[in-house]
Amino acid sequence: MKKTKVEHNLIDIRKHAIAQHVHGLLRPHGKMWGMDVFSWSNPELATLADTIHAFPFKVLLVTNQNILDSLLELDDQVVTNLQGVILFQSTSALKQEKLKFVANVAYLNDIKLAFHQMNEWQVPRTIIVFCTEGIDAETQQNEFNRFLDLHQIK
Repeated sequence: MKKTKVEHNLIDIRKHAIAQHVHGLLRPHGKMWGMDVFSWSNPELATLADTIHAFPFKVLLVTNQNILDSLLELDDQVVTNLQGVILFQSTSALKQEKLKFVANVAYLNDIKLAFHQMNEWQVPRTIIVFCTEGIDAETQQNEFNRFLDLHQIK
């Protein structure tokens, strides 16, 4: 009986570790332009929504259209905590109605343009959250990390 319980605990721990790897974790990157910076590859959407609600300041969300659409489907009140949204890999303003109360929204088709848009929208007491997913997540995360290396004061 005891061995079975230990085996189940190990299986549960392994399942949790796999889920964390698949969904990734919120990674802090320190400050850039006076704003706290975080990134999250393959975020679990309910946790992302809860995190945005829990932050002490408004969020500048830099993400793709799919993550934003799915996040708004899950929790459309998350917009009350957004200072701005920068969408890369976006060709249309599909959720424009839901974003009407967000101060700044940019629909871009290039991730590097999205990074430069962050610079133009520097707002004190704002948190930058960069989210990506899918097969390009690692490449996009690496591009974000390179951008931070160039623009953060070390």
